[in-house]
Amino acid sequence: MRKAAEGIVPDHVLNRKKLGFPVPIRHWLKNEMNAWAKDIIKNSQTDEYINKAYVLDLLNEHCAGKADHSRKIWTVLIFMIWHSIYVERSIDPEQLNHQPKEVIFS
Repeated sequence: MRKAAEGIVPDHVLNRKKLGFPVPIRHWLKNEMNAWAKDIIKNSQTDEYINKAYVLDLLNEHCAGKADHSRKIWTVLIFMIWHSIYVERSIDPEQLNHQPKEVIFS
């Protein structure tokens, strides 16, 4: 693939180390997804596993720019959603597939 792109893609891009698929979670948790994240944390029924006050503190520190806790927060959020779907059964995963894209990604 790199050989086929020679002369088309700049050398500094073509020869750089392979990158993953970066997702701007750090930015999203500070902005567009902040209220959503707080809602997930507050409404999750994971109190026996997770100290929600601590997770909210991490989110607040993250938003204030004191530290980048995005990976920790994201991991906890995904666990909480998983718990809602498979343990609490309060979220129907089929409903998630039928949400309009602007609702899911806004």
